[in-house]
Parts: sequence; C-alpha cells; structure tokens
Amino acid sequence: MATNKILSIIIPTRNREETAIITINTLYKFLSKEDCEIIITDNSDTNTLYDKIKSIIDNDFIKYTYSNEILSTGMNFDRAIPLITGEFCCFIGDDDGINPHIINIIKQLKKKYKFDSLIDNKSTVRFCWKGSINNGTLDIDPYTNKIEIYDTQKEVIKLLKDGGAEYQKYSLPKLYHGFVKSDIVLSIYKTYGHIFSLGISPDLYAVILLTSKIKKVLVYNHPLTISGSSKKSENTHRSTTSSTISIENAPHFRGFHNYKWSSYVPFIYSPYTVWAESCVHALNMIGEDDKLRFMNKKILGIQIIQRDPKYQKEIINFLDIKYNKHFILKYYRYQFFINDIIYRIKVKLERILHGTPKQHIENLDTIEDAILIIQKEDE
Repeated sequence: MATNKILSIIIPTRNREETAIITINTLYKFLSKEDCEIIITDNSDTNTLYDKIKSIIDNDFIKYTYSNEILSTGMNFDRAIPLITGEFCCFIGDDDGINPHIINIIKQLKKKYKFDSLIDNKSTVRFCWKGSINNGTLDIDPYTNKIEIYDTQKEVIKLLKDGGAEYQKYSLPKLYHGFVKSDIVLSIYKTYGHIFSLGISPDLYAVILLTSKIKKVLVYNHPLTISGSSKKSENTHRSTTSSTISIENAPHFRGFHNYKWSSYVPFIYSPYTVWAESCVHALNMIGEDDKLRFMNKKILGIQIIQRDPKYQKEIINFLDIKYNKHFILKYYRYQFFINDIIYRIKVKLERILHGTPKQHIENLDTIEDAILIIQKEDE
C-alpha cells in the first residue's frame, strides 16, 4: 500500500446524487490532492452521479467505482477497502463533511502521540441541509480540546454492561466519522474478507472488529467531522428506525440471506436491537464471545421499551420475568434512568466547565457553508 497520502476519505452513496455531488465537489475544493484521496462507492440504481463528477475524477485524488448489484450498506462500504492508499482512512456519508484542517490536525497529533485510531467522540457538529426538517442549521456542541487515551477492551466491556447498543457513548475506534490506520484496516479485511458487510449495523459491527487489532484509541475533544442530515437521509433514517416495520422486512437486511439472529438480543425491530445484534455478531466473528458474559440484557430491554413501549410484553418474555412482572420492570427502568442521568450530567458538566460556547447558526444552504464555519473556528 502506498503511503504518500495521509488520508483516504471514503463516501459510500446510494440514490442521493443531489447531496453527493455537492459534498464531493466541496471536499475537492477544500482538501489537498497531495495529502488526500476521496473514494466514492456508488450503489445507486443508475450511475448518473458519475456523469456529474467525471470532470474531476483522476484516480489519484478522486476515485469512483459503481455497482448496481443488490448490496447491503456494509457491502457497499467494503468495496472501498482495496482502493485505500492513505496512511489513515475515514468513512463519511454523502451529506456529511470534514474539518478542512484535518491534515494539519493529524500531523500535529502525530508529533506528540503514536496512535492507530483517532476519534472526536463527544464533540459533535450537526448540519441540517436546506430543505430538511431543521432547514439550513448548524449546531456545534461545546468542545474542550482535551486529548485522552482510552483502552478499547475496557470500553467494549462498558458497552456490553450498558446493553451492547449505545456505542456512541464510549471511546471506541471507528471508521465511520473516525480515523484509523489503513494498514490495520487492510489487515482485518485480509483476515475476515470484510470490515462492514456482515453487520446489519455496519458502523458498530466495524467498531468491534477494529478492537481486535486496536487496543488504544486517541480521543481529541474537537470537531473533526460534520454529521449531515438532508431530506433524503432523514427519509432513510425514518425507514430504518420506524417501529412499525416488522423485523423480517427491515431494510437492514438488504443483501443478506439466511441471517441467523443471536439469542442475546430480542427478535424485534428497533435501533437498539440492530445495534446490539451487530455487536454480538462481531464479537462472535473475532472469537471474543467470552466477553458476552458482560452483556446486560436488562439494560438492553429497558432501552428498547423506553423508545417503543409497545414492546413491553416481548421484553418481559425475553428477560424471563415470571413474578411481579410490572414491578420488576419498573425497578429495571429506575436503575437505567439513574445511570443515564448520571452519564448525561457528567458530559454536560465537562462541557460547561471546560468547553467552548454552544453555537446554533441558521440560514445555511449546503455542507460547504458548514465547512466554511468550521474552517474559521480553527483559524
């Protein structure tokens, strides 16, 4: 693998050319050809995106690959792995953005730290495209610029004790909106033949696979990427989180055949079951299923019914509560509520005491406007 480039940015896309075109052109404008490459894996019904960006495709800076096969999201992600040549790699969505100073940030951190994975974790930047529900707004959460190193094995156990679903709360290596050494990614890909594609939640599944090789993660509490939300991505989010869908017809199973569901997770459709199932499946894949003894099914069950109360009966059966069912369920919910409040207070206090002011900016059009604001923040 050539390592003259510092960063490979991968943009998987499907039937969202309106935002993809703007995102790709914006990154082309802000990032250095010498230091970066942008890889687009297109699984749209047609390859009209190619026609719109072919003038900037040169296979050294912008790489484009198209397939109209029926692929899961993770399968489309995995198609990019063999094309990566940068020292680090990062996956983002086709309506997301990246801090335009990212190369300088990585270079400066490399002078002080040796790291295989970099995340920003609790510093969040959210941009809602014009035409989306929040219509052209940018929210920048307070960030502290604090740098910390976390043990990934301890973080996996914390995740399991918290139900195995809410991985965003923990300091774990990630490829989606995170930065990972490409040689590690390629090594895992060589071992298993995939990174994302066997997970119904590809990003969480990949997180767990990464922990098989990455033992420490560098957390920089500073905006590194921008999480975008456009009209089409909101529609996709609603279709993949709606509790009205039966699990048999869930869009997460596109491209899967004869998927075997784990006994650790209730067989119902919820974001929490999709996340937890992916976590369990990945631990089995890397031969670390012994960690599943830490899996707290009670917390997972409560997370599910907190979001979808209609599943209360299914969760009672899943947890095998035989006596005083509603009293015991209320007790579990009380425990979960207390722990969740403590976590939220800790995060909020850290931001209040040490963070920058929260920002809310309106009347923006595209991801380029959001990136310009982040650029000025770091100047």
